[in-house]
Amino acid sequence: DPETAVDELVRGTDDRLSLRGLVGIEPGPLGGFARCGQAVSSGVDVGVCFWADRGALGVIFVYFAGARDAEALFVEIRGAVQRRS
Repeated sequence: DPETAVDELVRGTDDRLSLRGLVGIEPGPLGGFARCGQAVSSGVDVGVCFWADRGALGVIFVYFAGARDAEALFVEIRGAVQRRS
């Protein structure tokens, strides 16, 4: 279940980052489930997006940025790192 996989990834990441404001977003043409939010790492703002589908699980971090910045880049970055065969 992609949503459960994202929830588990968020829980594992939240121990190291101060995540807040996670909201579901449109996952783009690769489908699945995605959430983006805001984090802080070593005092630096970080936009973060998590995603999962039936064959992949991933996260992107956009440093010196906010959640909206990460969301705006999400589909492009995911498309660059994930391919369907």
